Amino acid sequence: MGGGEPLDTYYSWIMERRGSGWGQPRAFGPHINAEGTYAGYPSISSTGDLYFFSDREGTVGADDIFVSRLLDGEYVAPENLGGSVNSEQDEVDPFIAPDGSYLVFSRRAKGSGNVDLFVSFREPSGTWTTARNLGEPVNSSASDYCPTVSPDGKYLFFASRRRLHGAYSPTPLTYEQKLSVLDSPGNGETDIYWVDASVIQRLRPVEPR
Repeated sequence: MGGGEPLDTYYSWIMERRGSGWGQPRAFGPHINAEGTYAGYPSISSTGDLYFFSDREGTVGADDIFVSRLLDGEYVAPENLGGSVNSEQDEVDPFIAPDGSYLVFSRRAKGSGNVDLFVSFREPSGTWTTARNLGEPVNSSASDYCPTVSPDGKYLFFASRRRLHGAYSPTPLTYEQKLSVLDSPGNGETDIYWVDASVIQRLRPVEPR
């Protein structure tokens, strides 16, 4: 591990569980780690399909979300998830539900630099519903990104740069108090948050009766 020539991009790798340990890391094949591009934030469904974001040919914005199907043990050429998920903005950080029923991802608003979490649901036809913003309390005026759901499907975890402390204090702070604020959660740097995953399911479209 750690050998080889340095690369001017980053590739996605995989390690397989082997008994009580792990096998050797190996890079995904050339369809995923294509020359001149990258495959970021890989997420795999229970059927082995691989979701990731990339700036490769066929994108709508600078970064789009793609899926590569696992067929006969090999990953085939990736497919762009289309306009229901991708837009002229940047779509990154996909998390695919193990059963493939929904996709949570980050969308970066051009110009502002802020990032929000969105969700899209897979319809019986295999298409994706128009992505919806997860809204408050998940999203904030700061950047919210890197979603993942616990294996039991109960909790949504994500990173956020939100501030829990005001920019100013009504009373002067001592040097030690300022250091305490800067060194505590909610200081405007990245922290990890969680919410009940029902915030995802509440946005699932109601099927007509």
